[in-house]
Amino acid sequence: MNLAGFSERMVSLRELVALHSQKILLGAVSIVVICLVLPPIAILLFSSIRSTANRLPFEVTTFTVANYLQVFTSGATYRMLLNTAWFASGTIIVAMGLSIIFAWFLERTNVPFRRLLFVLILSPMGMPVIIVGMGWILLANPANGLFNVILRELFGLTGPGPINIYSIPGMILIAALGFVPMIYIMISGVFSRVDPSLEEAARTSGAGIWATFRQVSMPLVSPAVFAAVIYYFVRAMEIFEIPALLGMPKGIYVFSSAIYYAINPAHGELLPNYGMASTYGVILLAVAGVFVYLYSRYIKHGERFATVTGRGYRPHLIDLGRWKFVPVVIMTGYFVLAVAMPFLILFWTSIAPAFTAISFSALSRVNLNAYREMMNSPQLWIALNNTIIIAISAAMIGMFLVTLVSWLSIRGEVRGAWIPDRLAFMVVGVPGIVLALALIFIYTVLPIPIYGTIWIIVIAVTTTCLPFGTRQMGAAFIQIHRELEEAAGTSGAKLWHTFSRVVLPLLWPSFVRGFLWMFVRSIRDTSIALMLYAVGNQTLGVILWFLWMEEAEFRIASAIAVPLVMVTMALTFLVARQTMVVEGG
Repeated sequence: MNLAGFSERMVSLRELVALHSQKILLGAVSIVVICLVLPPIAILLFSSIRSTANRLPFEVTTFTVANYLQVFTSGATYRMLLNTAWFASGTIIVAMGLSIIFAWFLERTNVPFRRLLFVLILSPMGMPVIIVGMGWILLANPANGLFNVILRELFGLTGPGPINIYSIPGMILIAALGFVPMIYIMISGVFSRVDPSLEEAARTSGAGIWATFRQVSMPLVSPAVFAAVIYYFVRAMEIFEIPALLGMPKGIYVFSSAIYYAINPAHGELLPNYGMASTYGVILLAVAGVFVYLYSRYIKHGERFATVTGRGYRPHLIDLGRWKFVPVVIMTGYFVLAVAMPFLILFWTSIAPAFTAISFSALSRVNLNAYREMMNSPQLWIALNNTIIIAISAAMIGMFLVTLVSWLSIRGEVRGAWIPDRLAFMVVGVPGIVLALALIFIYTVLPIPIYGTIWIIVIAVTTTCLPFGTRQMGAAFIQIHRELEEAAGTSGAKLWHTFSRVVLPLLWPSFVRGFLWMFVRSIRDTSIALMLYAVGNQTLGVILWFLWMEEAEFRIASAIAVPLVMVTMALTFLVARQTMVVEGG
């Protein structure tokens, strides 16, 4: 009896120690997440109501609403709002339309070459956005773009054009091509889980393939599609590279490019206007916040639309008959436009003499001079080293942080264990360029010497990765039964030992996938690194931006872009092999 009582007291003591350890861990993690998420938002709001003419928000100045008055009484603001709405809406309409068609073909029909088509659709994820924009400028700029030259020769046209890539429709097309793989991943699983008996009933009633798709399949997946529309509309609003490359040269601004221009006026003609940039950031943050709120509300009730039950569910593929090769042609054409053509034109530009059109006669004059010049550039090697350090650091720090956050959220037994997870998801509504702007204000004041170093970029990139990481690792924790952790605790293992020796090994595949995704995202990013640029912390994206936009060194920029695409594409396929995206078929 005494022995039993002693054992019970020891178990209670271990539980008390574990609970106390959880409280300490929760406090530490909460502090880190709070420091990453809340100060940028608070500082942005603060700086928008400060008089910042020729100075930073924390310098000796006054509170004012002049920034808001200037913004809301300016016609340029409403033009930007209209441009942003048009650009984001058009991007989502085009990208969502293509994604739905691709998902239905690949998940619901007997389309041939399924595995190959999966890879083709996923490929654009390996193309950094700035490089896609560069490629399309070479393909479709009105003066000497390849497509325009061909069209003018075929139809005997004169003057520039007829395609004008420097326009909102051009921006929409290019941004939409890049969004397709991400939206496809988000909605494809829903198509694969549609109850086939409903489609079979429609076909039995005489409905054709198109009628079945329109009247049965789409209504069943519409909730998931609508959630994806809300989420990626926010992402479309914050895109910087495409509007900056194609809009800014022609005076077409959206909020993301206006924020950059406000603190980086062209050729030093004006002084930075931090108050104006902050006010634009607050407006963009507010609009994004509304859509994130709608998204959060909507996904809470996803179970209402479930069509997969335990009653004999089995997937069934629709026979396309003689039309089965049509989707192969469509998806191959998408790959050509989104990846092959931009990559090939950049490769040609990197090896051909300057301003030489593609022709067989020009093949005798190709050379590797641009690559030699690239290899001899000290700035390039500094940028490459910085990019690798930033990508590895952001991915490692981000994954360890989101793993702890998700563990506390799913397994935590103390009050408030869910708070870090909810705070991390708030970052979805903070565009990267807005976050970078806020960090400028914070770290020029705080006595922490990281402004102008690569570590401020690491902080920004890590913060933007939190929502994705917490969603992925949270799902992974749900799949692991907690009795394994309870067994370790009963055996006397401390909290850290349980986490490192039991939990983490089981989560390792998900951890690796998340690490690779964050690594690729860090390499692809340009907007954050460009906002936080200083001499010595430049990345490859920053080098590409200045070579292309400031120095017009198209051959050197193309020579950097080609190997960068090859690396990011290989890493993207490595991520794909670790996920369900390209399995089967």
